[in-house]
This record gives sequence, structure tokens and C-alpha cells, in this order.
Amino acid sequence: MELTLGTPLHKADIPFEIYERVSEVKPIGSAMYFHGTIANLFKQCGIYDEFVSAINTR
Repeated sequence: MELTLGTPLHKADIPFEIYERVSEVKPIGSAMYFHGTIANLFKQCGIYDEFVSAINTR
């Protein structure tokens, strides 16, 4: 949730800070599920085309 909120705040030049509760970030072995709601959010933030382009180059 934090990064989802951080993206539009950053795009709108609204200052914010994101805090993490754990001292070390570890991979959890999961994948990101990309669905219509996230696609619409990425489009509103102006990062959809960049995101899709990054996926298609891998």
C-alpha cells in the first residue's frame, strides 16, 4: 500500500516519507499480480506505458 500511495504523491510533488517496520528487507518469493485496478492506477500516475515496456523487454 505504501508504494502504491507514494507514486501519485511523488508525481504530484507532495512531500512524504515511507517507513518500513523491518530492519532488513528479504525476498518472499512471490510475484506481483497485475490486474485492471492496478493498470488504471498506473495510467493515472503516468507510468503505465513505461511499466508495460519494461515487462516486454525481459
